[in-house]
Amino acid sequence: MKKRMVKFIFSFVGLSLIMMPGFSSWAEENAGFLQKGTRELGLEIGYGWSESSNRFVESIPISFHWGCILTNPIGPYFLKGNLEMLGEGSFSYLFHKQRKYGVGVSGLIRYNFLAGKRLVPYIQGGLGIWHTNFKMHGFPNDFNFSPQGGVGVQYFIKRNMAIQGEYRFRHFSNAGFYEHNSGLNMNNFWIGCAYFFR
Repeated sequence: MKKRMVKFIFSFVGLSLIMMPGFSSWAEENAGFLQKGTRELGLEIGYGWSESSNRFVESIPISFHWGCILTNPIGPYFLKGNLEMLGEGSFSYLFHKQRKYGVGVSGLIRYNFLAGKRLVPYIQGGLGIWHTNFKMHGFPNDFNFSPQGGVGVQYFIKRNMAIQGEYRFRHFSNAGFYEHNSGLNMNNFWIGCAYFFR
């Protein structure tokens, strides 16, 4: 598992370093574009693994998201940023001694840090619902809630297009609605791209 994670991270970093010089001439200052009302469409794929759960599982998650920036830039220079609301749909292929799936939708709030021109870090958190046929002791039902949070970065290759890298922690459980409520905790690394428009 650790070897796969290291390969995934090095592949992402290597691909980013290869792409950045070629795209750098396209990039423009994005801070003036990421204003209130700007929309975002994005697609990501990643790798995940469980932690502190009743069994070990790996996953390949794919997600599609839509976002809308809610505020103009706020805050002092080093914290300058804006709030964004996102809706996300996801599919996860779960494997490691069983081959299962999970599908879900989530609502997220993101804070974009806009002190830079091309590089835009962000933090985000939210809540979703998740259906799965994954089998684990104490995890009997197929409907769960999924509180989640993470950090990421966007590198703008054009004024309205960015490549993204993200780490997110996700917890899946039924919030006590059923007798058994053994949660599944997942670490996820994602890479993807996003298109911004008004």
